[in-house]
Amino acid sequence: MDPAKRDAVRKALAEHPDQSNKAISRIAGVSDHLVAAVRRLAAEPPQSQSRPQPYTCAACGAKYQKPSDHAVCRRRNSAA
Repeated sequence: MDPAKRDAVRKALAEHPDQSNKAISRIAGVSDHLVAAVRRLAAEPPQSQSRPQPYTCAACGAKYQKPSDHAVCRRRNSAA
């Protein structure tokens, strides 16, 4: 998508945050669908800031971020 159009929508939203998507689309000269998409992206937190839920080992209860962080579990390996 055109970055200039997205910038126009962001600017119009900043000036008129209470306006509807149709009203903003008329101001920015874009579709109301683009306004809705930009508004939705502005409301969502970036993926880099949200941390995934840690995994929990069923055998020992240890918490870890990815399975390779806890690949060797003595309790899990001895139970199998």
